[in-house]
Amino acid sequence: GSVLKLRGGKAAGNFRRLTIAVAILDELDGFDWEIEKAGDPWTLAHKRLEGATFPKLICGTTPRIKGLSHIENRMTAANVCMRYQAVCPHCGVEHPLSWGGKDKKHGFKWDAQAPETTVQHHCPHCLAGYTQADYLRVADAGAWVSECGHWRLTHTTGRTETGVDKPTTQWTTGDGTPCIAPRHVGFYGWTAMSPQVTWGSIVREFLDARTAFKNGMRGPLKAFVNETLGETWEDEAEKAEAHVLQKRAEKYPVMTVPVGGLQVCAGIDVQDDRFEVILWAFGRGEEMWAVGYLVIDANPADERDWHKLWQALQIPLQHENGPLLSIAGAAVDTGGHFTHQAYNFVRAYAGRTHMRLVAIKGSSKYGEAIQGKGAWQDVNHAGRIIKKGVKLFMVGTDTAKDLFFGRLKVTQPGPGYVHFSAGLPLEYFKGITAEVRVLARTATGDQYRWVNPKKQRNEPLDGTVYAIFVSHLLGLDDKTERQWRELERQVEPNLFEQAMDSTAQVLEQPAPLLQNGMAPQDTSNLIAIKASNTMATAQIDPQTTPKPRRQPAPFAPSPFAPAGWSSRM
Repeated sequence: GSVLKLRGGKAAGNFRRLTIAVAILDELDGFDWEIEKAGDPWTLAHKRLEGATFPKLICGTTPRIKGLSHIENRMTAANVCMRYQAVCPHCGVEHPLSWGGKDKKHGFKWDAQAPETTVQHHCPHCLAGYTQADYLRVADAGAWVSECGHWRLTHTTGRTETGVDKPTTQWTTGDGTPCIAPRHVGFYGWTAMSPQVTWGSIVREFLDARTAFKNGMRGPLKAFVNETLGETWEDEAEKAEAHVLQKRAEKYPVMTVPVGGLQVCAGIDVQDDRFEVILWAFGRGEEMWAVGYLVIDANPADERDWHKLWQALQIPLQHENGPLLSIAGAAVDTGGHFTHQAYNFVRAYAGRTHMRLVAIKGSSKYGEAIQGKGAWQDVNHAGRIIKKGVKLFMVGTDTAKDLFFGRLKVTQPGPGYVHFSAGLPLEYFKGITAEVRVLARTATGDQYRWVNPKKQRNEPLDGTVYAIFVSHLLGLDDKTERQWRELERQVEPNLFEQAMDSTAQVLEQPAPLLQNGMAPQDTSNLIAIKASNTMATAQIDPQTTPKPRRQPAPFAPSPFAPAGWSSRM
């Protein structure tokens, strides 16, 4: 009385026009990350169950790439995750079979002289070893136990009145009380649990894979991790560590530009409740200095709050030689929920100072140039369409991340080196290193992509990508020797007075008009600059702020960035 329907998983059309009660997705990680831009395979299959009285969706797979694994996402979403607990033949305590390792006293151990015949699994409780034959004798006495320990699933086999063996399962709580099964359950198993594969062959597979990896071939080891251990593969060489970058940070203050930095570029990430501004100084050979991290509390849906961002972009940075440097260029991300507000901001404020202010959007096309082509966008402004309202530039985000993480491998200051200030908070370094580069399956074949496997905040990395785009927009990647000398001349100490005067003139400019010809209400005269252990404030009112007093060369703290202030706003 049932109907079996078989469909391929490559076409979005195969997920439509079906009304079913049970859906089974086999080899889930083999499916495309997105099926013909219609959605992920799990969601498309789940929609087919709508209306079923007892809907059931079963997904099984060999895991593939960490961060791009469908089953990894499903296991994370599960109410409980179950592992099979075997009973130790020696101490009688339940425990899962685990691979272990050199640094662990439990798991699989063997004699290097005869690994295939001496392999044993050591109990994590009593540390005694037992063979595969010992395990198989007690395997049926085990149970599936949740990682939290609150759920158990046991299998029993009873004989019916007709003499037929009938397997049954029972869900209980941790103390053995019968209970209803959880709504969403994940199960993990690996090859050593199967009686069809010998433990000796598993050890031999590992030893051969390890030898190949030492010779530069990672394929066998990757297959061992995926196919045998049942775990996702992560390439450790394709990521950076936050604590490593923080350890190499230098003792220059935030909101200052060390010698060598010649122009400051800003990348702006727009979130639901804040703006995050990442400031980088660039010098010869695209040497980079992280000089600021501003977090501005705001409601981007309210265009009056965008004036807070404008004020923050007017804060000058102190150059170590003495002059104050204004931000040379800034890029605002428009790819979120506030696209039209971002367009309006760029249209209203661009061109009011020497700063180059542009609208950008990250390109999902792999291999796209960091500085993509710009195209004019119509802006819905106060209920009307403005032709050629703002120019939108595409940013090759993966290309920029490849460039940036490649620069992080440069070990000596000079061309391409990346400097970090010790005054930056730990969350900044965590955001910079939130993504990893993995080999992903796409419609055009396997390609390397940057992903955020732990779904961490990555605004510092996004802002860095946008700042690198600005540096290319300003031509810092191909300036001539004469142009570099001119930039160096502008930060010499004898230009200090000229820089101070120009900065004061910028701050005295009236706020630009936005919607309906009305000036925005200034709700941000007081901008709080938060540090991890202190709180300071800076009064930034373009109507009342006096010109900053001139300070002696060669170096003195900026009145807008006193020593000890954090760059988090």
